[in-house]
Amino acid sequence: MPEVYKVSNVEQAVDLAYKFKEEGKYDWFRGQVIDFVPHSSLFRRQLTNNTEDIDFQYNLFVSWIEETPDLRYLLEPDNVHNLEAIMQHYGIPTYYIDFTTNPGVAAFFAADTKTPPTDKNSCIYCLNTEDLLSVWDIMKGLDSRKDCQMEKVKIDVKNLWRLQAQHGVFLKCNYNFYIDYPLDKIIF
Repeated sequence: MPEVYKVSNVEQAVDLAYKFKEEGKYDWFRGQVIDFVPHSSLFRRQLTNNTEDIDFQYNLFVSWIEETPDLRYLLEPDNVHNLEAIMQHYGIPTYYIDFTTNPGVAAFFAADTKTPPTDKNSCIYCLNTEDLLSVWDIMKGLDSRKDCQMEKVKIDVKNLWRLQAQHGVFLKCNYNFYIDYPLDKIIF
């Protein structure tokens, strides 16, 4: 059962998240204005059968990279994570779920709205990546997970300053991992 920590406001949420990080309880965080299950943008599109333009977006993006000499390196197999992180940055759906190693950044995203929801909670999801990957090591052996992927992705993409500023990291996941590993969260 996931732990749910209830606090009164974003300041208390970020203080608690920093405390958890200092204690080594969690190492990745994700802030959301509305508490909904975190999925990758591509998985969400697949859930709604809204995938018709994804191939077009991807092909257009790759064509642009092929025509830009300084970016062609992104098409090399060793740079697939860099390519997908840049695609994510530009709004092209991927299997990447954004997280941060900085609780303050997660708090910003949890509170980044002019009109906070009055009938829903905002939250900071808290993830212990070692624990998640140990559960994944068991789950990936199941027949029902044979086509599923999960990978922890930490990269440094040249000239993608926002990724560095946000201490951005990704969970690459092509299925609803939440059914196997519900995340602990701080709600407010």
